[in-house]
Amino acid sequence: MIKNRAILLVSIFLAAALSANAQRISEKKKTRILDELEVVFLDNLKTGENLDADRLSESVDDSPGAGHILNGVFFTSFDPILQQTRSGMRGLKSLQYEILNQRMTILAEDAAIVAVSGKATAESTSNQKFTNSFAWTFVYRKTGGQWKVIHSHQSVPR
Repeated sequence: MIKNRAILLVSIFLAAALSANAQRISEKKKTRILDELEVVFLDNLKTGENLDADRLSESVDDSPGAGHILNGVFFTSFDPILQQTRSGMRGLKSLQYEILNQRMTILAEDAAIVAVSGKATAESTSNQKFTNSFAWTFVYRKTGGQWKVIHSHQSVPR
């Protein structure tokens, strides 16, 4: 009985602490943030479809040190992923993304998660066409008036 009471008190304390620190965001502000994120995310997709890895890297901020995951491999910075992306894009003639599922979640006025899945269709410089599924999760943070990716998790589902 004392153990149950202690668990209840700890649970109440944690719930109170979490709600005290949570940011309340008005629906109007949430809508504005979602609109901003949608524009940034669509611009990033277009940049990928334009095969511009360097411009795509400008949408990433590694300063928090959150790391990135690509197909189950953890990277402490975006640089190795950028190198792989550059290399892969050199072999492509075209790239098109089809978003099948998308969810944007506002965490705070300056933090959000974008989770998407879909299909990428590409044509290589040797005229081979292929389609792969993808699943991505991006954590965005707004700093200096710009939304930047501070963590990404990208995979090719089986």
